[in-house]
Amino acid sequence: LISGNIPFLEVLGRLLGGVAFVLATLVLAFYLTVSRSGVERFIRAVFPANLEDRTIKLYQRTARKIGRWLQAQIFLSLIIGTVVFVGLWLLGVEQALVLGVVAGIFELVPIAGPIFAGGLAILVAAGVSFELALYVLLFFIVVQQLEGQLLVPLVMKKAVGVHPVIVLIALLGGAKIAGLVGMLLAVPAVVLLQEILEDWVVIKKSRADSDL
Repeated sequence: LISGNIPFLEVLGRLLGGVAFVLATLVLAFYLTVSRSGVERFIRAVFPANLEDRTIKLYQRTARKIGRWLQAQIFLSLIIGTVVFVGLWLLGVEQALVLGVVAGIFELVPIAGPIFAGGLAILVAAGVSFELALYVLLFFIVVQQLEGQLLVPLVMKKAVGVHPVIVLIALLGGAKIAGLVGMLLAVPAVVLLQEILEDWVVIKKSRADSDL
């Protein structure tokens, strides 16, 4: 009995660890967006004088977009938590509010979090009837498809200005490289890369104009 519970406890431990990491990352993102003066002083102390202003502007643009990414993550959690609560309440599942809150929190952990929240809701529904559990399973499949294919890409594009296809590719690539951590950091990394590339394009254009 104990050995049979070990895999579940390991999965639960990893999920809780993932939630803790996500929350720490969100706090760090918030800190970076509100503590600009300290970061700017650090940049001026480290970078050469001719790169200071450009680097600070790059940081400021990236910090603004990461701040919007933070808001988007919270918005997605609220949306999913509300949808899950309303859906389970309409289906007549007990503890719909608690399950909605759990779904909202675990929405912060890509892929594995929603699966865990859905599995927990299915177990609660199965305690009532197999038919209810089947309805809950179908409900979560629909929610996850709408979330992954529509909601997340559109919200991220609106928040950070990255094309939905690039968001999906970044999430898949991040998962392949570093699992949950990679998926979490995928969008901020793409934002930073986008800002660096846009800044490089501006530099090249200004050099080309000066050569004319």
